[in-house]
Amino acid sequence: GTAALNIPVGEEYRQYVSLSHNQSDGYRYNTDFDKTNLFMQSELDALGGTFSMMGGYTDRAFGANGFYASPQFKDQWESVQTGLASLGYKWSGSSATIKPRLYWRLNDDTYRLRRDEPDFYENNHQTDVYGGEVQSSIRTEAGKTGIGFEYRQEHINSSNLGDHDRTNLGMYAEHRVTLFERLTLTPGFYLNWYSDYDWNVFPGIDATFNLTSRLKWTANVGKSYRVPTYTDLYYNGPTNVGNPDLQPEEALSYETGLRWVSSYLFAQANAYLRDADQLIDWVRDAQDEPWRPENFYNVETRGFEMQTEFMPASFFSSSILKRIERITLNYNYIDSELKNEAGVNSQYALQYLRHQIQAGLSYRLYGNLHHSVHYKFADRNSDQLENYNIVDTKLSWREAGWSVYVEATNLLSDDYLGPNLIPMPERWVRGGFSYNLDF
Repeated sequence: GTAALNIPVGEEYRQYVSLSHNQSDGYRYNTDFDKTNLFMQSELDALGGTFSMMGGYTDRAFGANGFYASPQFKDQWESVQTGLASLGYKWSGSSATIKPRLYWRLNDDTYRLRRDEPDFYENNHQTDVYGGEVQSSIRTEAGKTGIGFEYRQEHINSSNLGDHDRTNLGMYAEHRVTLFERLTLTPGFYLNWYSDYDWNVFPGIDATFNLTSRLKWTANVGKSYRVPTYTDLYYNGPTNVGNPDLQPEEALSYETGLRWVSSYLFAQANAYLRDADQLIDWVRDAQDEPWRPENFYNVETRGFEMQTEFMPASFFSSSILKRIERITLNYNYIDSELKNEAGVNSQYALQYLRHQIQAGLSYRLYGNLHHSVHYKFADRNSDQLENYNIVDTKLSWREAGWSVYVEATNLLSDDYLGPNLIPMPERWVRGGFSYNLDF
């Protein structure tokens, strides 16, 4: 269940607090979970701007049957506690904005290969991340310029991964300009220094052209990279072994598309190409060897995505059609090609959903009774994983200040496997209610 409270204290101070707890025995052996979340956010108008404060804590413990290691390890278990906090400030003038922020995140993670036998195999990790950033922008007749800086310090103390620190410094700059009242260009760059990987620069440019008042053409080109995680570098386990010689993976991405926005219809279609070099993936030469991360050659990914959301109530005058609140239809296509012959088995890089179709319908059935149904089809690019169809539905009664609902996930109980060949839940039915208290 979840409890949330909005507390306005005068015109200058606002407070939001939420507490949630979820617990289940799981849908099969050793998939139970127990989760508690506490979140607090507040804002204070002072010194000509707005201070924002945020804090949170989450405690999760769950059975991980076959999730991390191979499926035969049915007794895996993990417990994670995370605390986070941030303090920010925003000042806006007639032509400038500045937003400094400080943040901190502490995470404790305990993993066992056998949940009731910690002496058999147990990992304990503590990560500590803190830093600060400043974002700013200024508007002139020549356009809008944004400049930002960031500093982040990462530390891990782990029984398996060891004791490590690394520092990240970054700076970005971009300038947005509008030409001919239709074309908007935003060139920019991000300059980054990692204590383990020296300096790197990542340029990019976005473009938008207003074909009509509702139809826009968009395009962007950019370079990015991802540094190896501590797990990639140092993990040592019975089925996975890290690689301290890994280098960051880099990618050059291209994307273009069209977008239509009106009061009754949102639609967009995008095509993209991502050329990744030295992609990090866990690979192995034979089935009896452990997985080991390598800079996995060059992978070229091409894709197309389409999203549509139609609100008939805003378009039709008929009382019957006005009951239809929303119709959605989304489609995604991905095709990845390994440009270099690796000669090894890949765990993640070439496993993806080639085709994915999602459709949804929500409408007012009678009075305050609402019904929605959502369908998903997934076409896997894997010899080990079959395609699947999922149908979800929800029935709810809504009144001012309260609602009650019942919903079913995987209504048709389709059998399918998730990542790492894990059986996913069959039909799952749950109900609940919510009530809003005004103070």
